[in-house]
Amino acid sequence: MVDIKEIHERGELGTIVEMGAGVPIAEKLTDVPGASGTVFETFSPYHKTAQNQLASRFGVSLGQRHVSAESAINLCRGIKAHQPDQFVLVSTWQVSGVDDSVVTHGWIAYTPNDTSTFAENTGGIVAVHVTIPRRWMFEHPMELTERVGGHRAEKIDLVGEIGLELIAARGNLNELTHNCFIDDIEFGDRIDGYLRAEMLLDLQMKPCLRGNEHMLTFKAMRPVRMVSVMTEEPLLIFKGSFNPLIVCISKLLKFARLDLAAPPH
Repeated sequence: MVDIKEIHERGELGTIVEMGAGVPIAEKLTDVPGASGTVFETFSPYHKTAQNQLASRFGVSLGQRHVSAESAINLCRGIKAHQPDQFVLVSTWQVSGVDDSVVTHGWIAYTPNDTSTFAENTGGIVAVHVTIPRRWMFEHPMELTERVGGHRAEKIDLVGEIGLELIAARGNLNELTHNCFIDDIEFGDRIDGYLRAEMLLDLQMKPCLRGNEHMLTFKAMRPVRMVSVMTEEPLLIFKGSFNPLIVCISKLLKFARLDLAAPPH
């Protein structure tokens, strides 16, 4: 669990926007004394019209799909331009009901107070896609109990925990203590596809938030482009899953980057 008191003691102000899943991140922060030193202001535009109006206020537009990396990153960038000394978190979600008729997923974009701490070519913004599985394992003191689906309130509470993890890590994915069901990563600027894949692998090897399962998913719609060392023909690796994730898969990708990203020889 994230120590919210430690977040407040930093004295780093930020703006938080939550769309589509209540306001669990802001609620968790304000439940602990000292939140006025962390939360500058919060927004919760629920209707699409309100979401578009908020984006226009900060001089940006949302994507065609409001639950998208484009929407989260654009709004994050717009707010940061107006409040450059603050961290900004933008969360946009689709949450299922008890029947799990839709997939619970969303994007969370984050930019820190000081973007110089971010790696080059990231545009100072990281956005993660999270898919909360219909099943996850809750570890209790005496037993391991499987929850199927879970109530909507539980999923929204989990969204809050994931948001806190990002704030605590200042958006540095290497500093996350859990993988947080992250299955895709985007940045303010495009980065090398292999680097994205390696970052996903590193996250997947961490313990799951509220669970003990590991699953690697390449959700990205853009395939990773490589060159076959056997035929020297271009190949595309499309999205898919490895479940469970094992060490040899991690090693395979790392060697693939060394061998396949190099010019054919």
